[in-house]
Amino acid sequence: MHNIGVYNIGIVSKLTNIHGATVRSWERRYGFPQPTRTSAGHRLYSQEDIIRLEWVKAHIAEGMPVRAAIDALRAAQEEGAFTASGGISAGRSLEEIGRELVVALESGHLEKVRILLDDAQAHYPLNELILGGIAPALRQIGTAAKDGGAHVATAYRATNFLRYYLLAWLQAGEPSYETNPVLLVCAPGEMHECGLLMFGALLRRLRWPVEYLGYSVPLPDLAPVLAEMVPAAVIFFAMLEEAAHAFAEWPVWLPNVAECGQPLVCYGGQAFVEHPELVEQTEGVYLGNTIEEGLENMDTKLHQLYPGVE
Repeated sequence: MHNIGVYNIGIVSKLTNIHGATVRSWERRYGFPQPTRTSAGHRLYSQEDIIRLEWVKAHIAEGMPVRAAIDALRAAQEEGAFTASGGISAGRSLEEIGRELVVALESGHLEKVRILLDDAQAHYPLNELILGGIAPALRQIGTAAKDGGAHVATAYRATNFLRYYLLAWLQAGEPSYETNPVLLVCAPGEMHECGLLMFGALLRRLRWPVEYLGYSVPLPDLAPVLAEMVPAAVIFFAMLEEAAHAFAEWPVWLPNVAECGQPLVCYGGQAFVEHPELVEQTEGVYLGNTIEEGLENMDTKLHQLYPGVE
């Protein structure tokens, strides 16, 4: 029943929110989808066609080119990973992907990392891949380097490679809300940026516009930037205790922001998890001890700033 053509292109367009002309264009250019035809030549699409179209649309929204998304779907179908009831079922769990990422990154097999990430994007939504695969892999590598179980250069190589993906994901996705952007800033002296970039990519998945300012941003340089960009909020991340202490001085350098409360100043990072007393000493909105908690809190704050956004 799932593969019987019953829906005309108008119904398919309404169900998938993909314009009919786009569906027909994909069929002409890529041979996808492949509807049946009535005796009069009209296209009829099955429930499975709709699932496939929605899957391809979701991965295009995450930044995949159209041809790459369709090729990924076909590859999954050939591997038997496509199910009519649920779309794509992954061959490997996120935990397995994370473990393979660690091995590939620690051994310097960056082409293997690229293949793993490209394959994982074809099977998992980006937010799940980041939270369930990439973040645990980076934590494991970082902990090993800190404890002497891995060379520090390994951690730098891993983060430098992954940052290019994360920077691209900051820009990819569904159209963002028409609001002022959220500015992402590493605290003064903070060179570890992947945690903040992951947070920004996940915030972008929630359709909030984000801008990444960079690592180790001096507080005195921020005032003119804020005046020019007029962000809705500024998010500071500090992984190191020294960087968290430096960030705590922000009201001295941004007195107008401290006085009027605009833009909203938020912060997070491992330094505040390991040293909770710093939260009591720092003005602003502490987002929480985990990425998930921080995303929920930030999303709530932004919806309070823009109550009309849906």
